[in-house]
Amino acid sequence: MLYVGIDVGLKENKARFIDDSGNDCWNRLAFPNDADGAVALVRETCRALARHGFQAVAFGMEATSFYAWHLALYLTGAAELAPFGPRDNRAYTKPERTVVNQ
Repeated sequence: MLYVGIDVGLKENKARFIDDSGNDCWNRLAFPNDADGAVALVRETCRALARHGFQAVAFGMEATSFYAWHLALYLTGAAELAPFGPRDNRAYTKPERTVVNQ
């Protein structure tokens, strides 16, 4: 599986691509936090998936106010990534417990 960690910022995001062993497997990517940047991230993710033969991808990003909202929506709906199964895996926090993937 390919894991893509995204550090979200107001104007710029940074992504790191790692494999199951935690090793870097693609160049780190800095991209603007806008529609063009989201397209660039999907393009680079597809390249990494093809080069290494990964069958699935998981994205992780910090919850930085609302700065990641449009990117999360774009990634979960990107047709290019659909065969690799990215889904919304946000953790929802309730006062008494944390619920994941419900």
